[in-house]
Amino acid sequence: MKRIIICGVIICSCLLLTGCGSTNKEKSKPKNDIIEIPEDEGVTFTDEKIEIPEGSQLEKMYSVLSEYGKTIYNNKAYENFEKKNDMYFISLQQLNTDFSYDISGFKGEDGTICDIKESGIYFDINHVMKLEYNEDFLPVLPSLVKCSMTEINNANS
Repeated sequence: MKRIIICGVIICSCLLLTGCGSTNKEKSKPKNDIIEIPEDEGVTFTDEKIEIPEGSQLEKMYSVLSEYGKTIYNNKAYENFEKKNDMYFISLQQLNTDFSYDISGFKGEDGTICDIKESGIYFDINHVMKLEYNEDFLPVLPSLVKCSMTEINNANS
């Protein structure tokens, strides 16, 4: 469970970090620990690890998304989703409209509602992230974006 949460935080932090980067359009050589994603996708994943405090709102949101993702994965319903960053993706908005999942609790510590179109669940069926999956660590990667005013302000800067 901790691995799922850690991977979710990795994805979320990567999304945060890409909003604060340079606007220079020249491409640099890729690093070994970064998976190259086309620029128009706007997301770069890294191996950076971030701690999520136990019992925090963030941990609860990732746990809920992980459970939603496990159910969808086990039913192979992800096959009906569009791909984003070469992985199947379902947004919070789709979770609500397609599966009637409750998304009202996806708010940051400061009460900011997470971006319902960018936050969601990635299904890494083709091992894009090059992680080792097993029965305890399914290729279900929750992602939360813009769940705080600080994150929104950094993305707009």
